[in-house]
Amino acid sequence: DNLSSKAKTIFVANQIHNLFSLVEDYKNTKAKLWEIFGASEELMALYYADIMEKVIASFHNSIVTDYYDIFLEACRLFGWRITYEEAVKSLVWAKEFKEE
Repeated sequence: DNLSSKAKTIFVANQIHNLFSLVEDYKNTKAKLWEIFGASEELMALYYADIMEKVIASFHNSIVTDYYDIFLEACRLFGWRITYEEAVKSLVWAKEFKEE
């Protein structure tokens, strides 16, 4: 948590791009492309949830909602209900997880 606000913004923007790319690639190919990152689906889910819990929850910047939105979409698309619920449990403004 020693990163400057600018550094956190750049980090979060990069994570938004990466997660958005995973979501869009899956929508286009119907293939889960975890191997691009050298990780399993479970590790990817935990990685993005960890960002939600440790960075997003304590970061006061408008980019937070962009990350949250793509994280929620990924959780719904990939069936990460439990991961989502754990990651957002301290966020009073988080939406209820509903299958789409």
